[in-house]
Amino acid sequence: MTSLVNPNDPLVVHGLAGLRRSVNLTQEQVAQRMGITQQSVNRIERNWPAIHVGTLIRYVEACGGEVSIHADFGYRRFILR
Repeated sequence: MTSLVNPNDPLVVHGLAGLRRSVNLTQEQVAQRMGITQQSVNRIERNWPAIHVGTLIRYVEACGGEVSIHADFGYRRFILR
């Protein structure tokens, strides 16, 4: 039997807490990796999406990922690095 899931397809998660849970991390683990308190991670997750891009990048990196920002103009897509 073949899998219908392509591991290269993006997964849709609901907010940062959904992202964190999908990679099996606790708020405390993310906090330790970011060098902040668990309460600060909780505040970041509750304030999504109204957080600074730098905070988003640090959070995603603490979860083991990397952020890539795309600007889509319909006729052309740009990747900001």
